[in-house]
Amino acid sequence: MSGRDERGRVIVRPQRYRQFGAPEGACFYLVTNPDLLDRFVIEADGAYRRTERLGFEAGDSVEDLLSAAAEPAHILVISPEWLFRSPTPEQLGRGRKLVAMPCNSTPTSLEAVLHFLEAMERTDPSAQQAFADRFFELAESSDRLEIVDDRHGTQAVFQHLGSDYEWNLQAGVLDWGGQQIGPPGEISALPAQVMQFDPSLRLQIDGELALCGQPIVHSGMPSFSQPDQLRLYERLATAKDQAVIATVRAGVVSAVRAANPDAEPAARMLDSLFEVDSRYRIIWELGVGINGALELMPGNLGMNEVYGGMNGTVHCGFGLTPFTQYAIIVLCPGSRLIGGDGTVLAGPPATVRDAGKRRVIRRTTAGCACYT
Repeated sequence: MSGRDERGRVIVRPQRYRQFGAPEGACFYLVTNPDLLDRFVIEADGAYRRTERLGFEAGDSVEDLLSAAAEPAHILVISPEWLFRSPTPEQLGRGRKLVAMPCNSTPTSLEAVLHFLEAMERTDPSAQQAFADRFFELAESSDRLEIVDDRHGTQAVFQHLGSDYEWNLQAGVLDWGGQQIGPPGEISALPAQVMQFDPSLRLQIDGELALCGQPIVHSGMPSFSQPDQLRLYERLATAKDQAVIATVRAGVVSAVRAANPDAEPAARMLDSLFEVDSRYRIIWELGVGINGALELMPGNLGMNEVYGGMNGTVHCGFGLTPFTQYAIIVLCPGSRLIGGDGTVLAGPPATVRDAGKRRVIRRTTAGCACYT
């Protein structure tokens, strides 16, 4: 079925977004920018008590917006033009569920919104939860994780059981009072909470990483130029098919080199960023996209971050907006995340022994590793 109606409006079908769970007598609210309200139509099947479109623009109060969404409510936020900050649990309340598409930090057209809404329709939250449960079970029984790229001969060791790490999960069916990104499907490790940045903290990663895949360049809150953002993305995208090899010591990139002349612009751009702001050398996030229903869309699009391919896709994050001007994500589909006994966590399934009681700390939050 087409994602547009006869007037060319994007169709929003809330009953198909299974991460919300059953309507349970709730109302559905689509929140978008005022000049986009007429570009969307809600096509519900009668399960919701009612549906409504609400406008949101710069300076609007999140509290006022939520007060217009009577409980119980399922709320979908699509705000390409203005930054939408996730509400606190107290602001959201226990009678609402909120899904926000991270579409403001990268230029996002309505065609892109439609692409990712259709991915949301195909997403199975139960399958994602099962992937995540297996991932954490295997991680907890491994004394370390290895990041390996066979094509480029790189290997790095991640001491992943650090007690201060935050493991964030964007998957499964939302509970009341919960928030999630849309499309969902990401597991990520950070050395601090998602909305915090402390350049003295580290993910303990040592070795070499092959940065080879589609990049994402999120913009920050300070003034910036979209042509500059595009130029940065295009230089980094030269490593989409040919790797930049990063040498990493204790979670900090000490050197980069192009594995092929085609990737030289990406290596030079990373070196330039390191010179301007040394905080970009810190690997702030090691993530795995687990959305197998999502097809990558060409271009600089933040919602590509959850791309999971067949068995999960490793990605690395550098910088954190608004503390740094940009937050950079590099998808690395050629890399595998392997447990200490050789079991692949992101890749083909395998059996692993049950080895002990160690645990990684999981969080469920609406924010991705960038501030938006």
